[in-house]
Amino acid sequence: MRFNFIILLTLFLMQLNFSSLKSLLSVPKKIVLTSHTNPDGDAVGASLAMFLFLKNQGHKVNVILPNA
Repeated sequence: MRFNFIILLTLFLMQLNFSSLKSLLSVPKKIVLTSHTNPDGDAVGASLAMFLFLKNQGHKVNVILPNA
């Protein structure tokens, strides 16, 4: 029973965070995306996907992929 409550509470909090993020990004902003050092293909692909999504939403986006 407690496990189900924790799952429901987590889902509720995630929804609140998603709503806050959606509200925050509703107005165009300057955004910098970064990844971990020596990014692998997953990090590069995720950065590119997020870059394109945010750019299409009207944000000014820069991506930094650090090499050690």
